[in-house]
Amino acid sequence: MAIEAKRARAAKIISVDPRFTRTSAVADLFCQIRAGTDIAFLGGVINYAIENNRIAKDYVVDYTNAAFIVKNDFKLPTDTDGVFSGFDAGKQTYDRSTWNYAAAAESSRVRPRPVPCRPCRKRSITT
Repeated sequence: MAIEAKRARAAKIISVDPRFTRTSAVADLFCQIRAGTDIAFLGGVINYAIENNRIAKDYVVDYTNAAFIVKNDFKLPTDTDGVFSGFDAGKQTYDRSTWNYAAAAESSRVRPRPVPCRPCRKRSITT
């Protein structure tokens, strides 16, 4: 199927795998990554796509959770003394209320539209 897309629509095939596979042999780009680094690689690809406007913005906003914004109170360990926001040193626990998404009033998030689908076919039921 990927080969058909490559031939018919001039699609580019990128193979990301620690091993050189049959797909890698026909790919336009083979990215050999170390095992366990796939999430970091994917994060870089997503960052590149967003920074260079290579995303379907309407789809991302309407059908994924990428449009949700984390509360302004949330802090990463690099912003604090090596712990996430909400850490209570006395109890050695976290108050996770700062980890939630911002409320509708705090963000400009619009409710997603329903996903369009084909109507179901009616089946005749015989007894």
